[in-house]
Amino acid sequence: MVHQLGGVWEARHGAASALRELLRANVCRSAGCKAGDNAEQMEEHHQEWLEDLALRLICVLALDRFGDFVSDQVVAPVRETCAQTLGVALSKLRAGRVSHCARLLSQLSRHWQWEARHGALLGFKYLIAARQEIALESGALEHLITGLGDMAEDVSAVAAGALVPAAAALAEARPNALKDVVNRLWQLLHEQDDLASPANSYMALLAALMTHPQAAKQLHPIDLADVLPRMWPYLDHSTSSVRKATLQTLRTLTRPLVTEPKETQPQAEENTAENGVEYLVWTPELLQEAMRYIYQRILFEHVHDIQEIAVQVWMNLVRHAPLGTALLAACPMLARWLCLAMQPVRIAVDTDLLLQPPTKPARIAVDTDLLLQPPTKVHALALGGLVGHGAASRVPHASALAVPRHAAGAHRRRHGPAAAAPHQGTRTSTRGPSGARRC
Repeated sequence: MVHQLGGVWEARHGAASALRELLRANVCRSAGCKAGDNAEQMEEHHQEWLEDLALRLICVLALDRFGDFVSDQVVAPVRETCAQTLGVALSKLRAGRVSHCARLLSQLSRHWQWEARHGALLGFKYLIAARQEIALESGALEHLITGLGDMAEDVSAVAAGALVPAAAALAEARPNALKDVVNRLWQLLHEQDDLASPANSYMALLAALMTHPQAAKQLHPIDLADVLPRMWPYLDHSTSSVRKATLQTLRTLTRPLVTEPKETQPQAEENTAENGVEYLVWTPELLQEAMRYIYQRILFEHVHDIQEIAVQVWMNLVRHAPLGTALLAACPMLARWLCLAMQPVRIAVDTDLLLQPPTKPARIAVDTDLLLQPPTKVHALALGGLVGHGAASRVPHASALAVPRHAAGAHRRRHGPAAAAPHQGTRTSTRGPSGARRC
């Protein structure tokens, strides 16, 4: 526990991992107990020790700022491991103490720094897994739904990822919020950059919600012409997990939505329209576009598991579309598809035979932490950037503009001691156009 708040991230990560395994073992049952305690006192002291541990873990979630890159996505190993350990500790705490920790996470989820909000939503994720009833009473779902609208992509992604295992609870406990959640997810997919990794979490949550009968009943009918084009760019994503999540969502969208529980489902496909399962409406143009994208994905996908999901999506398109619509969509494309299927090895594919996904306009990067800072800090940063280094020393809170020591040292090594002077807050003198000396 001493290393939980250490300055080295490896120490914090190792301490949280060790505590997680110790909590799962029987050796921690007597933690916090004293010699001579009776059974009631031992239990009370153990609960106090667990609560103290949970509070320390919440402190790490609030203070940790370490992020690392795995593939093209940012991960926070310290906060993730601490949240897992917190979930194990909360599973052993009494209800009142768990509610107290949930209130602290609620306050942390409104912090102006995105790393703190990220840690709070991770805590809610494992709180739902450990004590779902108390989490629902404490408003964990509301905080996660609010997190979907966060300006920081990492925060909205972890909110969506935390709601995936809680999709059934969301559909049952908050049915009125389903449409807003799904609309927000479609909006996020539309606004995301083609290479953004959070799309994986968004589509996983969409697929989880649409496979639940209660959610499907609330979301039916779905306008395929509006939602499907938002997914085409992700079929060619460089990350296999994003392509897999996209095809899994398409697999859910291209088959009849189940609006009744499994025990009431019909046994014969010809009776589906009369027993709670309905078909989605296809147009020949939309079906042809979908078939072309999926056919290309089947041909060019090199991961076997993802290719199998693409084949399932293709079967859904063929099986669940009306015959007339399928003929109008497929017949004009047969010659093109045969040419692609007979493409010789080591010869470039004719791009005229392929359907390219639409490109999205470039997004402007926004510093979300700057937008959420207190007004005095924002004013100081803005004024410091406008008036320059000489006047920055006269702006309140100008210490926020100070260059870190390692950055100033690197600048000095590259350009010499004199070049680092403007970064020290000193006044510099230059000559104006007329040659007059000014400060």
